[in-house]
Amino acid sequence: MHERERSGYALRDIVAGEELTVDYDRIAYLESPFVCHCSHAVCRGVIRGKHFL
Repeated sequence: MHERERSGYALRDIVAGEELTVDYDRIAYLESPFVCHCSHAVCRGVIRGKHFL
């Protein structure tokens, strides 16, 4: 895999053209938490990263 390529898995089938999102609390190792400004109804509001789970 090239340096800029990413791979992952899905818990269900993905429909062509469907928007994909990433749960950074499950995958990212962050130096410090930060506030998310996406305003999505199910957003946690703060991204802490895997280290803080």
